Amino acid sequence: MKYAYYASGFREKRGNRTGTKLNARIVRDSHPRARVTYVEWNDDPKEYARDLADVWQRGDTVIAQGYSWGAGNWLYKFLWELFRLNPLIKVDHVFLIDPVVRSKWPWMRWLAITDHGTIELPENVVEWHGVRQDVNEPNASNLKIGGTDVPREQLRPLHCTHSEIDNHKNVCNITLELANKYL
Repeated sequence: MKYAYYASGFREKRGNRTGTKLNARIVRDSHPRARVTYVEWNDDPKEYARDLADVWQRGDTVIAQGYSWGAGNWLYKFLWELFRLNPLIKVDHVFLIDPVVRSKWPWMRWLAITDHGTIELPENVVEWHGVRQDVNEPNASNLKIGGTDVPREQLRPLHCTHSEIDNHKNVCNITLELANKYL
């Protein structure tokens, strides 16, 4: 089976027609045999990880995409819970769109608009790709993937604002390329 997860950013709500939601819908329509799931940044990622761990079989394909807090909150927790439940479940590809760290402590949320925050992802990520905007705050946080530091400068820059990056044509193109490759 093939699984794809798309996590929205902070300002995206289920009723809105956002880039993340539209991209997930396009992927779902073009890959009807895959299980394509759209989630909001604050949905319970552990529930989704448990569901996947219950049905996953060796040879299944898993890809995930996170935008803003969808990467720094939902995707972060989803990947760690999946790794905790079954370290053999590999996520074939993760696409990070201007990923922003989200501290569980409200008094530390300022990290989202500084260069000091780091999103640490487990070693179950096989491949990853990332883009960041270069116009305003918040902008991409630093990453650590499988123990390897990834400064945000290694994410491909796109000239647009944070609130528009998930609607950027390059993001849509990359999303579809990855879906076509893995699903």
